[in-house]
Amino acid sequence: MKQGDVEVRHDLDNARWTNRKRENWDYILEFLPHSMENLRNSNLKEFWLQLGVISHEAGHHLFADRAGRLKADATSISRHAEQGVEIETSYFSGGKVVLRDVNIGNVISAIDEGYADLVAHFTFSSALNPYFQFALDRTFEARRVNKTHIVGNGQTEEKALNATVLQHFFSHQRLPRPQNTYSPDLQDEHAIGAIIANSLDLFFGQKFGDSPSSPKVTQKYQHVNQWVTNIQNLFMSHKSLYSSVPTSGYNQDPANYNSGPAKFLEDAMWEAVKLGLGEKGTLKRAQCETLAAKFPVYVSKWRGLYKCD
Repeated sequence: MKQGDVEVRHDLDNARWTNRKRENWDYILEFLPHSMENLRNSNLKEFWLQLGVISHEAGHHLFADRAGRLKADATSISRHAEQGVEIETSYFSGGKVVLRDVNIGNVISAIDEGYADLVAHFTFSSALNPYFQFALDRTFEARRVNKTHIVGNGQTEEKALNATVLQHFFSHQRLPRPQNTYSPDLQDEHAIGAIIANSLDLFFGQKFGDSPSSPKVTQKYQHVNQWVTNIQNLFMSHKSLYSSVPTSGYNQDPANYNSGPAKFLEDAMWEAVKLGLGEKGTLKRAQCETLAAKFPVYVSKWRGLYKCD
């Protein structure tokens, strides 16, 4: 792939959607294929022919259309951060710990990734294989929306925003990526988005009696879209609360994350809970069990705010 007079080679398959103007185009879907060496040694299907990838990137387009102000703020804040989540250099240099900036942009990007995963999942849930068929070398087993568990630290774990995951994601230290290719990097927005996607798909599906023989794709998609609209309104109404990272960072118990980006993530999940309520203003027993499994830290703070059938 050539950019100007510079030839650029990518070691991994990837794709991206962007609304930045390039050559007078407002929106661009780009595919970054394997390096030539990997292409010669791989039997994998061409990345740009995989419909799951295309649908995921289209999901980013839909997210920007539905939550343009939220997306714009995430981009703006992230650009002004001194250091971002994506640090491609050595994580530890000369015995010094590499720090990372954790801002509202990271949380919104994680939500964006989760939404895009859901769009691809809903697109193919009734007719084609609903799984992503990514050819990447890391974490994509965990990106399958209806995969409820992940492999981490040599064991199978619930795909959940538990205390360990929240501490990991909001840590101001850049931690080494896992060596196990099936273990997700929990400081990567894609991994957090995968947890969000699985949780909402399961939670909303339980509201409507979703099942393989009777999928409720339309209802779930409508709820996810309404959720995105609601959290945009929430953020715009309390921008100062959610945008400021606590001076002490997020090194304490996640139950005490009461401001900044971490608080926005919690409140965004609460907005989903409110949409999941039934006609009587209660949740089904299965939904309550899902909340306890997927959001154990938050459920302890939400106690008394909802009732279970």
